[in-house]
Amino acid sequence: MAVDIVIKGGLIVDGTGEAPYQGDVAINGGKIVGVGRVAESAGRVIDADGLVVAPGFWDIHTHYDAQLLWDPIATSSCWHGVTSVVMGNCGFSVAPCRPDDQEWMVKTLARVEGMNVDVLNRTMPWPWETFGEYLDTVDKALGVNAVAQVGHTAVRRYVMGTEASEREATADEVARMKQVVAESLKAGGMGFTTSRVVTHWDGDGLPVPSRLATLDEYHALLSEMKSLNAGFVELASGPEFSRYSEEGMARLVELTRISGRPVCWNSIAQVIDNRDAWRQQLDTMLELRRQGVPFFALGHTQPDDFEFKFDFTNVFDRWPRWQKVLIEPNDVRLPKLRDPAFRQALKDEMLDDPFMGLPFSWDRILLIRSHTGKYRDLEMQSLSDIGEKLGKHPLDAALDIALDEELQTQFRQLDPRNPDPDVMMEILKEPHVAAGFSDAGAHLITEVNTGFPTRLLGYWVRERGAMSLEAAVRRVSAVVAEEAGITDRGFIREGLAADVTIFNPDTVMAADRVFANDLPGEHPRLVQYAEGIEYTLVNGQVTMQGGKHTGALAGKTLRSGDYAA
Repeated sequence: MAVDIVIKGGLIVDGTGEAPYQGDVAINGGKIVGVGRVAESAGRVIDADGLVVAPGFWDIHTHYDAQLLWDPIATSSCWHGVTSVVMGNCGFSVAPCRPDDQEWMVKTLARVEGMNVDVLNRTMPWPWETFGEYLDTVDKALGVNAVAQVGHTAVRRYVMGTEASEREATADEVARMKQVVAESLKAGGMGFTTSRVVTHWDGDGLPVPSRLATLDEYHALLSEMKSLNAGFVELASGPEFSRYSEEGMARLVELTRISGRPVCWNSIAQVIDNRDAWRQQLDTMLELRRQGVPFFALGHTQPDDFEFKFDFTNVFDRWPRWQKVLIEPNDVRLPKLRDPAFRQALKDEMLDDPFMGLPFSWDRILLIRSHTGKYRDLEMQSLSDIGEKLGKHPLDAALDIALDEELQTQFRQLDPRNPDPDVMMEILKEPHVAAGFSDAGAHLITEVNTGFPTRLLGYWVRERGAMSLEAAVRRVSAVVAEEAGITDRGFIREGLAADVTIFNPDTVMAADRVFANDLPGEHPRLVQYAEGIEYTLVNGQVTMQGGKHTGALAGKTLRSGDYAA
């Protein structure tokens, strides 16, 4: 019989972690219908000689919820062989959302996730209110598969309105939130997410709603997942869920019992102020897995440096005084930033760091580009060194320079994680760790980490030999599908959806991060291109070829009902 596509003569790395083998892959009707030696005729033959044929890659931690409205192929992720993305992380889904709350939601996304307000406003008014209506809207034009999780902040605001950022919920409000979560999960939500992080503030300078929730409320909402057979729990955790304490670990274990689903730890990484803690955390997670506790984690493949300017930044949001002044209009903000007494108050506040998981240091903030050129001789130096040269506290040095350049001086905060890069591979080698913590769709002018798959395959596999090809492919494909309960894709196997990434093992690599003015309204963002990704197929259609979109929009939302028992 004739099939739609035959991928001929490639090195098949099937996602199982087993050794690669030469063969063909036949695709028909969006499914893989043959693997090995395929004799069928085909409407299209893709010559994969010298190329690797792998399951489509996953980007598990993204914030593409709004971006997919104007960018259905999810750039920059799609350039790196990604065929499926997971959204709604950290409690920040864009549904459910009442029409009167859309402006607030936009401001909150802009503040917490570093998105451009003007770009988000161009998507308004949103045509949905419920979670199911959002999924239906996105499903109309998708170039990748999208897994959408239900966000605690969205649910709390939907039920409590403006008071969601001000107080605890009543029993009646918790009951109503449980109903909304249940409806959202039934409509297709693939998990429930929350944030307890002290750096997360809404666009009005108030805590994001999920931070005001009691643990009892959180547990009550999470219990609605128990009837699902798909999805996972994701949380941007606060101190009560610390992986450094017995109490925190016990609470994380309790979440698996309440939800009945796996809990994602987000990333395990080495940090500069406790370089051995990663080993203890990893050993603890693996021991609990052996005991039947369904934990899994994410690992890094590249450093996550953070570009910023003082005209808009959330780098300092862990301190309330900093957070409040940096959202003020310039006529209020600038006099305060010039005032010695106010600066001293900022310095005093910074003596206590409430976010010790990722420690702050002036030694690790560099002046990257002097906007006027006046301070070019200080470029690529730390603010500690610049302060010493100028005879000033680093805070005064940073603000004096930034104010002199109308807040357009470019700075870079170096990643406080993974001071020994080889540790990243030690973490990723463990069986229940997936690659990817990209935050794609967020922090558009400060960071971009969508190149994690091609960085892994190019630098760590080919150049360093730190991981086998088959292990690396598994970390960017099958591990996520398995942990999330996605049973119809993630492997090169007959009967599964034909999500396929075809790449050149000799050239695959993540390119440098660069600025592009390609957002709606020609606003800038950081992007990261890839080399060596020759084709990606989503649900059996070629969506990317040679780094270019073919125009095919073959993606779909992957919904809980597709996988629930």
